[in-house]
Amino acid sequence: MRKMTVKERLDDISNKSGLSEDIIRRVLMAERDSILESLKRGERATLIGRCVVIPELRSKLNVGGQFRKVVKLSAFVLDSLESELAGVEEFENTRENDIDTDGIRLLEISSLT
Repeated sequence: MRKMTVKERLDDISNKSGLSEDIIRRVLMAERDSILESLKRGERATLIGRCVVIPELRSKLNVGGQFRKVVKLSAFVLDSLESELAGVEEFENTRENDIDTDGIRLLEISSLT
């Protein structure tokens, strides 16, 4: 699968919006900073129209018995974006009630819990 480079993405956004690359970069950096601040506070962060990033604040035991704070992130695609991708073969969205167990994703069926 081919990946779009950052430069190609910026050019594409610039062509679609009519905005300069500099303005686009500044807006994206401001969004990134805003999202980071939310995640550090343990808040969900919505990338508007794209996805939601959910932080889980945890404590982890280090060798030597000291605890440290860690943040585990999970994300899911918003329904609006998912509906646009519905016709793409093999597109699968994971939801908040999915359970990740050492890289194995299991679906939690709420009616069975």
